[in-house]
Amino acid sequence: MPLRQIVSCIKSPTYKLSKFINEILTPIANKEGYSVKNSYEFVERIRNTEVPPGYIMISLDIVALFPNIPRALALEIVIEQWNQIENHTSIGKELFLSMLKHCLDHSRFVYKDQCYIELDGMPMGGPLSPVIAELVTNHALTKIIASLDVELICLTKYVDDIFCLVPENSVDYVLNKFNAFHPKLQFTVELEKDGSIAYLDTYITRQETKMWSMWYKKPIASDRMLNYHSNHTLQQKIATAIGFIKRNEWIPYGTNQHTVAQTWHATQH
Repeated sequence: MPLRQIVSCIKSPTYKLSKFINEILTPIANKEGYSVKNSYEFVERIRNTEVPPGYIMISLDIVALFPNIPRALALEIVIEQWNQIENHTSIGKELFLSMLKHCLDHSRFVYKDQCYIELDGMPMGGPLSPVIAELVTNHALTKIIASLDVELICLTKYVDDIFCLVPENSVDYVLNKFNAFHPKLQFTVELEKDGSIAYLDTYITRQETKMWSMWYKKPIASDRMLNYHSNHTLQQKIATAIGFIKRNEWIPYGTNQHTVAQTWHATQH
């Protein structure tokens, strides 16, 4: 039975080697510049973006990214980008590829006292998984964009969530191009509704040629934060509070289009 396992790989046989490879690959993982680190960076990116006539906002999501990462494709990408990788290591190409393949091929976990090996994809919780996911998705975006007959505006990615502006009459064409790239990497799409769309923890509204953002929470949000009297470290409690304050300062709070529109009109005055 296929499992989407989330496991701790700490103290696993390839843990330290995977961390070592991760440090080498990280500097070149986002060389294309698609990825953002958080909502603040995303809001800053869209802040001054002009929305062309006939364009709408869409959000693309990769279906079960980590278990479906094609390992063979990951190796091809590393080989293709070796001239940049070698600037971050003194290890030779053949040895590095052998080390990487060893880590990719030895993803194991125990479930109910039974040992399993992952035949493809990357484990959620593995130290090498995020950087391999970054390399593969950014490579896919570069190839897909080059094959399109339309321009994607403000293309932004956070792990497996993609935001961009596309011509309204080209949504199906763009989605088909994304899904044709690799059979293991399949995408779903969400279109803006009434000029607004939720992305990460923001709510973006398109007004004329500008986009405006508000802080957004899902309907299923529990509205609970970290309990101060819990056994978490004081550092974690402080970080949670600071993050909450920064989010409120940087991204105005709102949960629906009416609230966003009111804020936008107030800003204009």
